[in-house]
Amino acid sequence: MNPIIKLFRSKIYTAITLLVILLLIGVLGFKIMSNYTWIDAIYMTVITITTVGFAEVNPLDPVSKIFTIFLILTSVVIVGYALTIITEYILSKNDIEELKQKKMQKKIDNLKNHIIICGYGRNGKQAATKLIAYKKPFVVIEKNKDIMDDFQSDLVPFVLGNAN
Repeated sequence: MNPIIKLFRSKIYTAITLLVILLLIGVLGFKIMSNYTWIDAIYMTVITITTVGFAEVNPLDPVSKIFTIFLILTSVVIVGYALTIITEYILSKNDIEELKQKKMQKKIDNLKNHIIICGYGRNGKQAATKLIAYKKPFVVIEKNKDIMDDFQSDLVPFVLGNAN
């Protein structure tokens, strides 16, 4: 798997984990400090985290107000981080895939007198290994996109399609 995609996935997991922790802290904080019911605590947490700003279920005491201020400031940072990471991931994944495909297509277009390997199963992998060792140009036609994504490299050019 592409290291950039791995990095974004780990950042996405971090962002989601932070959002869940923030939600739990908010719900437990409102439940304990303000003695809200579970549904009121969830409601207060969601309207606070999303900065919607509807009225409180019940008036807050000074300690609960300080907690709410902390929750608002923390949530602005965490929600902003999460939105940034998810947006970057979506945009970069499309760009990276497109660039990889264009680069591979250019390489394949420049091949002359090359060998075509139909499928990248056990036999296809063995054939590719031998052709690489003998420095013979080849391209693999593979119908399974997952296999193509896992094994595509500068040494093994792939075309997605049916070899028939």
